[in-house]
Amino acid sequence: MILLVIGMNRAMARVRARWSRLTTSQLVLVACAIGIGLALIIDPLYLRLGLYTYAGSYKPLTLFYGHYYQYPLYDAPAYGIWLGLCASLRFFRNDQGHSIVERGVERLRIGPRRRTFMRYLALAGVVNVIFLVATNLPLALFAMHATSYPKDIQSRSYFVGGLCGRGTTYACPAAGMPINGPSGVHIGPTGRLVGTK
Repeated sequence: MILLVIGMNRAMARVRARWSRLTTSQLVLVACAIGIGLALIIDPLYLRLGLYTYAGSYKPLTLFYGHYYQYPLYDAPAYGIWLGLCASLRFFRNDQGHSIVERGVERLRIGPRRRTFMRYLALAGVVNVIFLVATNLPLALFAMHATSYPKDIQSRSYFVGGLCGRGTTYACPAAGMPINGPSGVHIGPTGRLVGTK
């Protein structure tokens, strides 16, 4: 991801040089648009190669639904905005090279190594908060309306990893299927109730 962020920073620098009147907010929006564009290119490619899958997705907003390479369109804004905000965080630095969350670290009465560690913690914290708000929460809302795992995905053991389907006692997630709880009673792949001994 860091290579994408560095590439996006170069694109942001070119955009700022070409349109010097852009405000910081507008440049952040440009970064998010670039991130969405990259997600629309990279994700479908990786899916088609079988590197990963979006097994449960919201059917009305999913391209190629029913195939192992199905692509939920809501994924691009979620990851693209996160990527754009991370690129903006790296792009907008002060004369000391500090991003907005690192500024003021020089006022701490600690040694240089601890200062560097504090900068790292600040960056890691803000990147995780951005990921939570821009990506995890929106995707969780769509996941609550996800449909069944397509047979094309269930037939490929490397996508389900022995968690559900053939060869297990668990049915793969589906609409209307109860979520497995700690009781041990669950729905099997054949649709029958399975209990613990």
